[in-house]
Amino acid sequence: MIIIQFSFEVPDGRIQEFMEYSSKVLKKTWESYSCKSYTAYRSVGKRIRPDQIIKKNEIVEQLVFHSLEDAERMFEKKNLRPGDVEAARSYDERFHVRNMQCRFLEMLQ
Repeated sequence: MIIIQFSFEVPDGRIQEFMEYSSKVLKKTWESYSCKSYTAYRSVGKRIRPDQIIKKNEIVEQLVFHSLEDAERMFEKKNLRPGDVEAARSYDERFHVRNMQCRFLEMLQ
């Protein structure tokens, strides 16, 4: 199992709009590309641990795939359907996200 996590910051006042868009558009889009599940989370703003990193307006997306090959196929631009290019561009063009980071994780069994 492969998990991809993206973290980024959304400008003030756009969190709720992004969360609605992610549940209506992004979830459907990414799950149509061999993604088993897509979930978007908002970072908790309350300090619980002293080593906790708090980022205002941070979103973390998690995409789960059966295999690394499935994940790689999703990132090949030639595989994107024309209508889904808008969803891919929405991070920059619609929501103006900042500080995007990506990690690929392999689930230990």
